[in-house]
Amino acid sequence: GAFIPSYPDVLEAPEFVLDNVLAAGTVVIAGQRGLGKTSAVVPLMAIVTGLCTAVPLGASVRRKVIYVSEDTAQVHRILHAMRKGGHINRTPAEINKAFKLVQGSRLAPNKIVELKPLLEKHWLDNETASGGNYSAPPVIVLDTTNATIDIENISDNSQVSKAISELRNGFGEIPLVLVGHTPKTSLVNLRQQSFVGAGSWEGDTQQNLYLIMENDIRSLVIGKNRFSPEVAEYALN
Repeated sequence: GAFIPSYPDVLEAPEFVLDNVLAAGTVVIAGQRGLGKTSAVVPLMAIVTGLCTAVPLGASVRRKVIYVSEDTAQVHRILHAMRKGGHINRTPAEINKAFKLVQGSRLAPNKIVELKPLLEKHWLDNETASGGNYSAPPVIVLDTTNATIDIENISDNSQVSKAISELRNGFGEIPLVLVGHTPKTSLVNLRQQSFVGAGSWEGDTQQNLYLIMENDIRSLVIGKNRFSPEVAEYALN
């Protein structure tokens, strides 16, 4: 085949779901049980939709969110609290339009990707700096992988690798966020976390982020990534 230029005329910038934090690809966000993964991920996704803007983090590309949750009542409570606290200044109708909530159930990866045609109407037009238009695909969140992806053995690398490959290939350009668990670890090893189960959860995805708790401060730590983050760790309220 033809060679690809090793030094292109224009350097292509990485695309983000959350600027300089969350890449547009297949991403893992993991943390210990009870650490508040959902209460961290839902506000991050509210930033992505543009519902929540008065925060240090931002999303240059606005997207709709398809949030698949094993506990939809918890997501309701979080969004309600954000609106009541003034972090979301939008009507319920606007929230429902931007943030699509789905009750999670365990499905085989090939069944999950069969839902892609239903997402076609959820691309969102963004005006570019040059005055053009970029139609951004929605981002899908599976919270958690245990409750939404039917895999016989989550510790079998070949099974997990096959599942991730089916999801990545099936959804194509649609960003995917996989929320999962890490085992309990000592304070000394907080920043050397790993996803529970097979290493393919991390090895076959494009970015890994970890929620940790240290001195009563919950932080989001950027692990493996394919860009050079300006900041590698964020304190979350």
